[in-house]
Amino acid sequence: MRGWTPDIESLQRGDQFIVRADLPGMKKEDINVQITDQAVIVEGERHDERRDERDGFYRTERSYGRFCRTVPLPDGAIAETASASFTNGVLEITVQAPPKEVTRGRRVEIRGAEPLDLGRSGARVNDPMAGPID
Repeated sequence: MRGWTPDIESLQRGDQFIVRADLPGMKKEDINVQITDQAVIVEGERHDERRDERDGFYRTERSYGRFCRTVPLPDGAIAETASASFTNGVLEITVQAPPKEVTRGRRVEIRGAEPLDLGRSGARVNDPMAGPID
């Protein structure tokens, strides 16, 4: 028996981590979804039978396939919030997760003492780290 692997898509949308699996021709009774603190596990078995009758010939093709897909959850995902729906052959699993951070540059203000007075000679004046003034 040859295995079958459904297409899986995972994405982060705001504070939701979403896993979608394309499972055409399957029924929700043939699918099992499990979730741990680390991953979503989708498994099941597909039974497909096609019948064709033309010009006095009768042909039947059967294909079966078990599958198991594991999708890692992002850090901080809350497994207890998982929910799943199955519509038109697409399984969608949603788990609450921290929003994906967007890294943006910003200016950092430097706080501290007043600027040092360098005087006429360019030597630091009133700087205890500069040593004695001659």
